Amino acid sequence: MTTDQTTAKTPGWVVPMLVGIAFLALFAVCPYATGYGHERKPIAYWLWYFWRFPEWQHGALVPFILTAVIWRMRKDLSSLPLDGNRLGLGVILFSLFLFFAGYRSNIYYLGYASCHLLAIGVVLWIGGVPWFKRLFFPIFFLAFLWPLYFLENRIGFPLRMLMTELSSGLLNGIGVEHLKQGTAIVSPDDGNSFALEVANPCSGIRSLFALLMIGALYGYIAMNRTWHWIVLCLSAIPFAIAGNVMRILILLGGSIWLGSDVAVGEDGGTSPFHFFAGIMVFLTASAGMFLLGKGLHIATGYFRKNPDSVEVPARKTKSAHG
Repeated sequence: MTTDQTTAKTPGWVVPMLVGIAFLALFAVCPYATGYGHERKPIAYWLWYFWRFPEWQHGALVPFILTAVIWRMRKDLSSLPLDGNRLGLGVILFSLFLFFAGYRSNIYYLGYASCHLLAIGVVLWIGGVPWFKRLFFPIFFLAFLWPLYFLENRIGFPLRMLMTELSSGLLNGIGVEHLKQGTAIVSPDDGNSFALEVANPCSGIRSLFALLMIGALYGYIAMNRTWHWIVLCLSAIPFAIAGNVMRILILLGGSIWLGSDVAVGEDGGTSPFHFFAGIMVFLTASAGMFLLGKGLHIATGYFRKNPDSVEVPARKTKSAHG
């Protein structure tokens, strides 16, 4: 008996309800990892814990975005047959193995991977390959839900060094005398005129993952070719770097003309001017991605008119109704 035959004999609400109960039991109720504490907490707790930090706040938006995307797909999905694939059962079993391995090793990142793979396995097991293809973008986009805290140190410091080098090069280009001391940029007069430490917030780590998410979503909505979508998504990286260089230059200019207390903030605080400079990161990067999308549209003549009728990554010339 195939999966779709089994599903056909049960009410339509039974399978989603059972899947939902399984997800809640494993990821929202079951104590999983201690993290930096002493008691095991569910995976849902660790998501909420890290979503409070600026670097990972975008993850809290992912469930709402995915709900909207899948809701817009509902007509196409209702026309697809439930052609269950046994490969999905293998993926489900492997995801449960990862869940157990993460529990035993006290690593919640394995729990994240388990949850993601379980979602893939359920789609394959119940809906089959057609459903997996149609839901490829939501499945991919789910990756932005997970706070990968370990990347902050691995990526943050190299980004700080890069921001310092680029900002110093631009200051040299416009003739502003300065000294570069590690990840700090100071004026030659012992930093009396200006002194700016390129800390983690100025490295771009806080905006990088959020901008990658924005680029992926904008590419899905706006573009109808796979490579366009990939280019637009990856363009978030250079645009985030450019936006953070702009932020550093604004802070340095404000320090020169207004003073460090006004431009940066007093006693480690953040001034309104500093907050405005942070907004420039997203304005610069978002404008860059929008212009790039328009450029791809003009260069190729393709622009998605109905985002629900085209799949990512495999483009089809007709919708599911066509």
